[in-house]
Amino acid sequence: MYQFFVAAQLILVHAPGNQAIEINPREISSIREPRDTEGQHWQKDVRCILSMTNGKFIAVVEDCKTIVEMVEKQE
Repeated sequence: MYQFFVAAQLILVHAPGNQAIEINPREISSIREPRDTEGQHWQKDVRCILSMTNGKFIAVVEDCKTIVEMVEKQE
């Protein structure tokens, strides 16, 4: 019998309130800055929005340039 171990390279980001979140960068479908809207869907300290392949959004306090750099290091 064979056993296979798959090691996912995760990146560490932070949600508002400094909550740490580990994310598989291969599951990020898009990275964008939050838009200023009157409804203010995101907290004011959110600097980047990650759209995930499962359709969910993750709001993070890191800026998008930092997120892109972290993702590129994992490739």
